[in-house]
Amino acid sequence: MLDGLCGNGQVEQALLLLDALECKEEHLYITYYNIIMDGLCEAKNLDAARAIFRHLPSKGLEPNVVTYTIMIKGCCQNGLLEEVKVILLKMEQASVLPDEFTYNSIIQGNLKRGHYEHASRLFEEMCAKGFSPDSFTFELLLDLLGTTEQNPTIFNIIQKLAPNALKEKL
Repeated sequence: MLDGLCGNGQVEQALLLLDALECKEEHLYITYYNIIMDGLCEAKNLDAARAIFRHLPSKGLEPNVVTYTIMIKGCCQNGLLEEVKVILLKMEQASVLPDEFTYNSIIQGNLKRGHYEHASRLFEEMCAKGFSPDSFTFELLLDLLGTTEQNPTIFNIIQKLAPNALKEKL
């Protein structure tokens, strides 16, 4: 139900439902909070998502890779790449490893801000850790080719991506 409300842009109603569940002292799962934080980030309310994120430990909940990725994506969408570094450090301290969605979010944030070299390093790190770029990564790079000046770093990333993208389509 929370997912449906957030998916329809009714984040305030989802928050009310979550508050009602908390008042009833229902056992709440990290997934519920992930849904709400994602909805808040999509609604451009990063401050509210941050507040929920900060209070998870007091509710007896530990952030997982999805939780951290939601916050990273929200920060990237708002151009807060320095805050992303802080979240990554917290992730590392909590022994939570980034996944391909985490990398895609950070790569996207860096590419949109024109930090092509850093995005390229992240891409190589992602591959070195055994993650394969997906069609989302490839489409992002292709979109950038059409909207930015020709940048050799983007071309290099695409050349590295091309074999993986072809495998994914086959």
